Amino acid sequence: MDVEAIVASRSAAARSDRSARTGETGFTIIEAMAVLLIASALLMVALPGLSNFAREQRLRAAAFDLIGDLLLARSESIKRAADVTIASQGGDWRNGWRVTVAGGFDNGLALQQRAGIGPQIDVAATAQSLTFDRNGRLRGGGDAQLALNDVVRRETRRCIRIELSGNPISQPGACQ
Repeated sequence: MDVEAIVASRSAAARSDRSARTGETGFTIIEAMAVLLIASALLMVALPGLSNFAREQRLRAAAFDLIGDLLLARSESIKRAADVTIASQGGDWRNGWRVTVAGGFDNGLALQQRAGIGPQIDVAATAQSLTFDRNGRLRGGGDAQLALNDVVRRETRRCIRIELSGNPISQPGACQ
């Protein structure tokens, strides 16, 4: 046999005999409690940051969905050379919205429908429906704004503004 193998087997046997005699296996209850205490302290420090992060991500996702559907309505109005409307469901943007063709051959055709965005986000809008004309601009002129508000913090976190050209822009902070 190899000398290293003999030494390794003897040291393993010695460790096994020592732990059997003294009962030293695993962790003590004190060590386990210390690990749990440290883990819970780290969790308590990280948890508020995680909830703020999750809230901010929900606002960004809602703004992204709304911007995407505004761009869809605008591009479809140009493509179809007809009016396309994006309107809130039940008179409240928080309940969701629907993109429909509002004129031309496909009048009434639903292009997209979104479910509600949740109770933590409130949407304050200058209008409950927005119609893009055949040139991709808002019907009625002017620009529209949708403010996405954090219900928990009671502050405006995102502003979606539709320019005169019909292009929607999302910006952090309150609408101006």
